[in-house]
Amino acid sequence: MPIANAYESDFEIVIHVQPIVDIWRQKLLGLESTIKGKYQGNLVNAQPLFSRAVQSGRVKELDYEARKQSILQVVPKLREEERLFVNIAAQSLESSEDWFEEDVPYHKIVLEITEQKPIKATSGLIRKIDNLRAKGMKIAIDDYGVGFNNMLLISRLKPDFIKVNRTIVVEGDIPTLEGIISYCRKANTLLIAEGVETLQQREMLINLGVRYMQGFLFGYPVPSDDYTAGTVTL
Repeated sequence: MPIANAYESDFEIVIHVQPIVDIWRQKLLGLESTIKGKYQGNLVNAQPLFSRAVQSGRVKELDYEARKQSILQVVPKLREEERLFVNIAAQSLESSEDWFEEDVPYHKIVLEITEQKPIKATSGLIRKIDNLRAKGMKIAIDDYGVGFNNMLLISRLKPDFIKVNRTIVVEGDIPTLEGIISYCRKANTLLIAEGVETLQQREMLINLGVRYMQGFLFGYPVPSDDYTAGTVTL
């Protein structure tokens, strides 16, 4: 489908999904959606797509279209308790425009917020998040432990999930993981460890009490058209 008014008319968005698993219950928690662009038969990663959109002043349109298509394509494939994790760009967070179509199934969606640049926890932003949460949507802070994540924003947003940046997991940084786990328990927030690629990392996280995980060990991102419910390695 063309990325109308968001990138170039001769590109298409290709939605990919990657599983997020519940190790304790041995089942799928949900799927995170990401995008690639397709041009003349070749796939283009999300980063250059968004960089080009930023340069042309169209990042909000691309960001909106990515969420819209993710919801349309993936939500129908989710089973009863599963949710779709979708990302939102910092530029969209700062906008007064709507982030979703009005009739989306809010109860099936987790909105992932990543601080690619500092985000102010304004009353307008908090009010918008609270309105979505009242409709059944969950909130996640992505890439926690690196970048611009700040405790004031997290304190005011009160996220349902915190996703630990993959670097912390890959490097086996146990003291940092223990600190984040402790904070999540005190804040009554669920922790998801990203970047789990080996059985050794999986066992390390289990020993630390981590329940939710995401990474190549459980499945690579695949086009949503190719995803079949239940095809997850646990």
